[in-house]
Amino acid sequence: MSRYTDNGEGTLHALGSTATDAGTVDAATSSDGRFLYVQAGANGIVDAFGIAADGGLTAIGSVNVPGAVGGEGIAAS
Repeated sequence: MSRYTDNGEGTLHALGSTATDAGTVDAATSSDGRFLYVQAGANGIVDAFGIAADGGLTAIGSVNVPGAVGGEGIAAS
């Protein structure tokens, strides 16, 4: 997962990258912007990350979703 920031004028600056499980296909943030959930379709896993004020990500866990191998699309609230 690559992270970027926008300087307000449309210019992106790389913040770094964070590894996810194989086959990342989609991602969604929680409505409060504190968590990021990444769907990794190769093995049907959803990775969860905490989002710091500076945009940094901290892995907080993963869950294997039964029947989700090869799936696409994730939503969060």
